[in-house]
This record gives sequence, C-alpha cells and structure tokens, in this order.
Amino acid sequence: MRNCYDSLLSAAAVTANCAYGINNMLHDQIHCLDIFFPF
Repeated sequence: MRNCYDSLLSAAAVTANCAYGINNMLHDQIHCLDIFFPF
C-alpha cells in the first residue's frame, strides 16, 4: 500500500514539475514577444 502511495506521490510531483516548467516556458516566450512587439 505504501509503495503504491509513494509512486502516486512521485507521479504527482513529476506532473506538477512538468506543468510548472511549461508555464515558465510560456511566460518566457511571452516576455520575448514583448521585447520585439511592445504593444
């Protein structure tokens, strides 16, 4: 049972980390666009 819980926890951590990385990447791209096209 504990092993199952641990793998669920690590899967959730990986998913959260991935989502955070994608969010940061999008934010950086938007910032890049702001530099080239400042509206």
